[in-house]
Amino acid sequence: MKKLKVGLIGAGEISETYLNNMINRYKVLEVVGCSDIIPSRSKNRAKQFKIKDMTNEDIYNDPGIDIVVNTTYPTSHYEVNKASLLAGKHVYSEKMIAVTLDEGKELLKIAKEKKLRIGMAPDTFLGAGYQTARKLIDSGMIGEPFMAQAMVVRGYHQERWPAPMYEFTWQPGGGIPFDMGGYYLHALVHLLGPIDKVTGFIP
Repeated sequence: MKKLKVGLIGAGEISETYLNNMINRYKVLEVVGCSDIIPSRSKNRAKQFKIKDMTNEDIYNDPGIDIVVNTTYPTSHYEVNKASLLAGKHVYSEKMIAVTLDEGKELLKIAKEKKLRIGMAPDTFLGAGYQTARKLIDSGMIGEPFMAQAMVVRGYHQERWPAPMYEFTWQPGGGIPFDMGGYYLHALVHLLGPIDKVTGFIP
């Protein structure tokens, strides 16, 4: 099996989990290197995982890299995803793919035009639990679902998410709906189909 070469952009906290999984669990991937807007972070990650310390431009311009894994801050996802696609790379992005719907549509359009793949977290609906639920629904074993409930209890407190390191949690594209809501929405859409109407309230 031909290995796909990967460059990771965004060497922050979650990058350690990504790199560990890509290097130690998936034999189809070969991680070439990583980059970050804070050079010391990518240098430390590169040393930790014995990969190249690169810049974003190094990754975009490397003809051997097939996929960019984007683990930057949410407000940077659109910019990095777009640059990666325009450089001819497939993209896997941390949530969200972009902050606005129009940005997301633009990225999908570019990917389609360039015949590239673009995917993102949350991809948990591909896991065993949700796929089992999918099979139960498709087989008719539980009849026709007419209701589902999903709940998340989480708070972002300044002492846990101090500025400037986690300042993105208080900006558009951050916060609970973007950070955690996507997991539940993805699961519900995967199991029950598209959304016709949304309502909400601020307590």
